This record gives sequence, C-alpha cells and structure tokens, in this order.
Amino acid sequence: MSQGRNVRKAEWHRLRLRRLLAAVLVGAAVVVGLSAMRPAAPATVQVLVAARDLPAGAEITSDDLTRVQWPTLAVPTDRLSTRQVVGRRALGPIRSGAPVTATRLIERRTLPATDGDVVVSMPLSDPSLTQVLRVGDQVDVLAPTGAAPARSAQIVGMTTPSSDSAWKGPSGGSILLAVNGREAAAIAQAQASGVGGAGSLMVALAVRR
Repeated sequence: MSQGRNVRKAEWHRLRLRRLLAAVLVGAAVVVGLSAMRPAAPATVQVLVAARDLPAGAEITSDDLTRVQWPTLAVPTDRLSTRQVVGRRALGPIRSGAPVTATRLIERRTLPATDGDVVVSMPLSDPSLTQVLRVGDQVDVLAPTGAAPARSAQIVGMTTPSSDSAWKGPSGGSILLAVNGREAAAIAQAQASGVGGAGSLMVALAVRR
C-alpha cells in the first residue's frame, strides 16, 4: 500500500512539473510572437532645425541651428546643410524645432564673386537688347570715342521698365554689371563728361572662343 501511494505521488509531481513546463513554454511563445508582430522602429536621418524661434529677416548663425533625428519618410526634400544656411536670412518666422529648408530662406542674390568687384547700373537705349542679354553673360562697354571703359563685365541683374514706369532715362531698361574699381570709375567719368553719357555708352556681347 505504502509503495503504491509513493508511486502515485511521484507521478502526480511529474504531471505537475510537465504542466508547469508547458505553461512556461506557451508564455515564451506568446512573448516571441508579440515581439515579431511589433513594427520595427522607422529609419531616421539627421535634419537641421531651428534651435530657437527666429523672426522674419533674421540672419541665421550656427548658434541658431541644431540637428535632430527625423523619420526618413518625413524628411523635407529641400533640406540644407549648415554651410548652406549660415549667413542667410529667414523669409518668415521659423519656430523652434522647425526644419530650416530652402523655402524658408530668402534666396541668395547673384553678386560678383571676385574680391574688390562692384556693381554698376548701365542704361540701355535699345529695348531689343533685353531679349538677347541674360544674367551671366559677359559684355564689353564701349564709348562713342572708341574707348572701352570695361571689358568682359559680367551681367548680374537686369531691369525692363514698363511703359507706366517713373523711369525718366532711356526706355530700353538697364543692366547691372560686375566690374572692378578702375572700370567703375571709367564708366562714371564717361557718363558724367557727356562723352558716352547715360544711354550713349554701347554694350557689346563679348564672344570668347
């Protein structure tokens, strides 16, 4: 009797142990399954954002910027690097934490890149020239005397006055030229002396081969 009772007790312990082990295995399987179903963390990249609120027109410095992780799918397509942002001005208010993108900044002006260059305005007497000349073209400035106050001057801007404009000079518009100091002085002297005065100086498109 005693021996039979011991056998049944041992079997009962083994059954209890098997049930406990089965419960542990089921629990582990549930944890593994839930982990597999959990979506993976989205991929991120660093994005340049405003470190503080920036008012419209503010010139941005490196202290105004910081980098944060953004989900790759949400990254602005016109994001910029620190080098592309520093020194530019905010087009409108930029809130702290907002990405600093190209559309939030005032566009850079096209100005001469050579140290010492200045920009001078040249009136055009022939309006057809505005249909031929383009920003970036190089032109020679010629006076009726045959002198050339400037050669290979780059056009960095153009204006075409409308018929109702208050412009009182030649009606052909004007161009902005990047010239050195000597050339600027020669153009100013020619205009002031009346020899090749305003509207009389001729602009010739420089062809370089």
